[in-house]
Amino acid sequence: PSAAASSSQSGKFAVFTAKPATGTPAFSSGFEVYNMPNPFSLKAKTVNVSSDGQAILGAAYSTAGTLIKYSLPAGKAGDLKFVIYNLAGEKVRTLDEGARAGNQVYYSEWDGRNDNGSKCASGVYFMLAFQDGKKLGSKAHKMAIIK
Repeated sequence: PSAAASSSQSGKFAVFTAKPATGTPAFSSGFEVYNMPNPFSLKAKTVNVSSDGQAILGAAYSTAGTLIKYSLPAGKAGDLKFVIYNLAGEKVRTLDEGARAGNQVYYSEWDGRNDNGSKCASGVYFMLAFQDGKKLGSKAHKMAIIK
């Protein structure tokens, strides 16, 4: 907007100090996962949390990595883990989500670091979900780090 033009603006904003609230109804009848942003850098940023592609007014989350949003279908309760691999198929990081109920939306975060706490290199990474030790979903989720 032009600095010379006078306009009246109003809006709402929020700053999360914890992951966005969970426990909202699932947005799919199957397992769904995506991350925001993708690709992502390892610099501090604010992510607009969305529910079906539309920004939710006042729902912003600060992260240096990426925010992972996933939905478990009804009847799929159990201990959930995300395992992230590099292109060579080497395990990079395990995100232990603990016990999760079905028919719910959840959020997690990957800070772009490996299990040793070191920042991962730029590139493509694949994430698989496991519930009670069994693979959940039909394919790997692709994420990319850019520097």
